[in-house]
Amino acid sequence: MTRLKSLLDRTKEGLGRIFPKAAKLQIAGLTATVREMKRVTLLAVFSFLLAGSAGIAQADAAVPLGYFTDPKPVPNINTTDRDYAQTVSADGLTLIFGSGGQLYQATRDSQEEAFDYVVSLDSINTPSEGEDYPSMTDDGLTLYFNRGPIGLGPVCEPRVDLFQACRNSVDEPFHTVHRLPGILNGDGADATPFISRDGLTLLFSSCRPGGMLDFDLMIATRKSVSDEFGIPVNLNSFQGAAAINTENGEIAPTLSSDGRLLLFTSSADRPGGEGGLDIWASYRASVDSPFGEVVNLNTFSLGSSINTGDHQGMPFLSRDWPAHGSKLYYMLEESGGPFDRDIWEATWILIKDIPRPPSLPVPDDGQTDVFSEVDLSWTADSEARSTNVYFGTSRDAVRDANTANPLGVLVSQEQNATRFDPGRLEFNQTYYWRVDEVNGATDRTGFEGNVWSFTTEPILHPIANITATASGVFGVSVPENTINGSGLVDDLHGTDAADMWISAGIPATIEYAFDRAYQLHELWLWNSNQLIEPFVGFGAKDVVIEHSLDGENWTILEGVGPLARAPGTDGYAHNTTIDFGGTVAQHVRVNIDSVHGVAPQASLSEVRFSYLPVSARNPQPALGAGEETLDTILSWRPGREAASHRVFFSQSVDAVVEDRALIATTTEPSFDPSDQSLNYGTTYYWKVNEVNDLEMPNVHAGNLWHFMAPAFISVDDMESYRNDNLLEIWNHWIDGFDDLTNGSMVGNGTEPERLIVHEGLQSLPMVYDNGTAPVSEATHTFDPPLDWIRGEPEVLLLFFRGLSSNDPAPLYLVITDGAGQAVQVVHPDPLATQVGEWTEWAIPLGDLGSVNLSGVQSITLGIGGEGGTNGKGTMYFDSIRVGTPLPPVEDPTAP
Repeated sequence: MTRLKSLLDRTKEGLGRIFPKAAKLQIAGLTATVREMKRVTLLAVFSFLLAGSAGIAQADAAVPLGYFTDPKPVPNINTTDRDYAQTVSADGLTLIFGSGGQLYQATRDSQEEAFDYVVSLDSINTPSEGEDYPSMTDDGLTLYFNRGPIGLGPVCEPRVDLFQACRNSVDEPFHTVHRLPGILNGDGADATPFISRDGLTLLFSSCRPGGMLDFDLMIATRKSVSDEFGIPVNLNSFQGAAAINTENGEIAPTLSSDGRLLLFTSSADRPGGEGGLDIWASYRASVDSPFGEVVNLNTFSLGSSINTGDHQGMPFLSRDWPAHGSKLYYMLEESGGPFDRDIWEATWILIKDIPRPPSLPVPDDGQTDVFSEVDLSWTADSEARSTNVYFGTSRDAVRDANTANPLGVLVSQEQNATRFDPGRLEFNQTYYWRVDEVNGATDRTGFEGNVWSFTTEPILHPIANITATASGVFGVSVPENTINGSGLVDDLHGTDAADMWISAGIPATIEYAFDRAYQLHELWLWNSNQLIEPFVGFGAKDVVIEHSLDGENWTILEGVGPLARAPGTDGYAHNTTIDFGGTVAQHVRVNIDSVHGVAPQASLSEVRFSYLPVSARNPQPALGAGEETLDTILSWRPGREAASHRVFFSQSVDAVVEDRALIATTTEPSFDPSDQSLNYGTTYYWKVNEVNDLEMPNVHAGNLWHFMAPAFISVDDMESYRNDNLLEIWNHWIDGFDDLTNGSMVGNGTEPERLIVHEGLQSLPMVYDNGTAPVSEATHTFDPPLDWIRGEPEVLLLFFRGLSSNDPAPLYLVITDGAGQAVQVVHPDPLATQVGEWTEWAIPLGDLGSVNLSGVQSITLGIGGEGGTNGKGTMYFDSIRVGTPLPPVEDPTAP
């Protein structure tokens, strides 16, 4: 199928011949018609492509309309070896891939940069076997892959099996590598795993008996990440799916993050193949619906030529698909060599966001520790008229309910808002919800949403930030062992003394210090549980427990009896609970006067303190965040007993810490600091003290938080334009299309530039021709006008790039205010149009003094004018912004 970009180019050329500029200018009003005819013609091209794709026509109407463009090798990754089978982290900063039968990891600091820092995953790779086809969970802590004899890959060899590796944080290596249970690894080869973003769905390929004579795609699901996967099912038998698996063999599945688009690799012998291995697509209406008809990826993505006569496969979609600019990663093996496999990427261009069910739920799907007074919100499709909201504690009821049979969970019908208040929720309860769109004004048809879930906060919280010290230590049995979870599995303790604390003698003391004062509820205590405990008795018995706010003045906790003795066997659950009754303390000390046996030393296995969260927490903006707007709203999770909130806010950290920056007392857990006149690039400090005059103490001081106001805000980053009604770039940057005195034309036909960009995915291309017009200009008018006074910005920045083949001409911009007052600034380089790399143009706002910068009405980019020539060429503009540059970070190693 012809690639869409070629269609766009040909359409542009044809329209140019049919409607030459000189001719159109002779007929008043024709220009708008020509512009609209361009738009209609292009949409007709898209509709023709869509209608000509039988699979798409029969698939669900909610399929996004777009195409993959600009396929190219991923930089810095590919070698002369076989590089393929990749997975990318949710934040887009980590790429894990296979190469030569081993797994490697590459990272980058931002999505605007190329991957680099390639390292071998030595904690997983083995010298005698091969590891391939990695897939990572959304949190980056679990990696699935297949392992088998080197060089086999996904062939029907029983020794190829599915494995899993884990790690505690993304900053440490994977460890705890183990083969997945036999229920997943069958008699044949099991390979190419893919784990869904929530960790509840595992897709893989298998050649186990009972399949289609070759590799088939299998699916296994589970209810939670703590559960085991169920028996895997052939994808052809899953939810009544279309014929996914065939006798041609299917491997390397991947799902979009919303669970709707399935991509996989299969032979081009399937009808519609391009030759060699191809990537194939199947789309479904929701995660509870069957997958639709399988089509070639070139068909699904409107004529993209991802699949060619060579081998393509092992696809992976970035987490944000189908958002405009999201990525497809895949393997390309070009003809000429059996091991010439490289990792490529392509960018998704969203032509039209076809109506889809609501997305981006808040709380996020699967989120825990959710505020019990949370409001539900979501992003609705732009064409939705209203929504139906289902909410309850039964997943089955929320999934199966509809307006005819609400099952007690239809809580709002045909509401217009994209927010719903479910009222105060129960603590530590999992809730399920679904939002269906109602699009038709008369027939009320719409799109069924996914079932989302979240779990509310527990009544009590464990204290996490604790340090432990003791009066004495024996060997490796240090006091930290009582707070680090060593020896605990599912809250059951083992018998290894190295996982406990043992004192140097008796009496003994162990002290716990918290990061701040807490309203303590309970102390769970696991006593010494060594194998010899029943005979020797190291466990603490008679104790005195004290608490303190400052670590100097101590108060004895009354009513503490002898501690219970541990059994000295594996699987020991805590058997002592000490009630603190809401005591506020930052230090707790356990003084041990005797033990349960004859041991000359005392010992404890583990302790856990729980508290009632009475202090403000979970700040928004997040601690240390950089904001994107000056319109920041401060919010926080309120303390459990708070009646009011004292908000302290300042540029001075000392003023906040010392309670000298009180700006408001509010009964709501939020505050708008806009009247504080936030400035660009400035760090602000804040905290919230929770107040309840009926409690003792009546004030709970908050932690110190901070955030940075943006150094710049965007005037136009060129990212919002697309070929859709009122979103075309020429509808916002008005050029000389209908003006004989203006020689400019913006856009590649109707599209922004997507190959020559400074930042993001798009830039503004402008062709200038001053042969028949004195200037070439494009003007963007702002409604409402922009305020460039607020926040005390210092500079207007934009980036431009020309071509060495351009004719030289003056480059300038014009700023106009609401009263029509204008000022022009000319770039100092007379050859700026010939600069062939992106160049920053910084204009001090003080140079625009004759314009009212509190009401900027328009900005004009221009080429030509006085001192110019009758030149022609093409310029590119991007990243227009105002703000205050941050000072450079000094290099501490510099001399």
